[in-house]
Amino acid sequence: MPIKKIVELFSSLRLMVVLLAFAIVLVFVGTIAQADEGLYGAQAHYFKRWLVVGASFFGHKIPLLLPGGYLLGTLLLVNLVCAHICRFQLTPKKIGIQLAHAGIIVLLVGQLSTDLLSRELQMHLAEGETRDFADSATSYELIFLSGNQVTAIPEKMLKEG
Repeated sequence: MPIKKIVELFSSLRLMVVLLAFAIVLVFVGTIAQADEGLYGAQAHYFKRWLVVGASFFGHKIPLLLPGGYLLGTLLLVNLVCAHICRFQLTPKKIGIQLAHAGIIVLLVGQLSTDLLSRELQMHLAEGETRDFADSATSYELIFLSGNQVTAIPEKMLKEG
């Protein structure tokens, strides 16, 4: 398949509509699954994956195969960039649409980089209080304190029993 055909395929408006339809289904299923899996569990299962295999729907497991959030976001980004290469011209009359699409590209790339590189921590403070640590809602560790010495063992190194 020549490169021109591949670029035409990925710049297709039909592909974008199909991807957005899958995104709507994924957001709906992922939102419903939060009742069973919790916020972080649903995010990990539906949005932070390339493929979603199986879904939780009001306590029932449903055999389902969907593109995950990573796959949809990547394909939408490729679709938008290819559409710009194939169809859009950079002219002063089209600057509004160019800015709108550039904003969408920045959002998609920003979401992916935030998801891959960030850590979510919380610091609970009362008025006037100071602290030198933050809590994670998703990862745990066992800490031993002895005077000024702190020994932390990550959850991954602990075993049950």
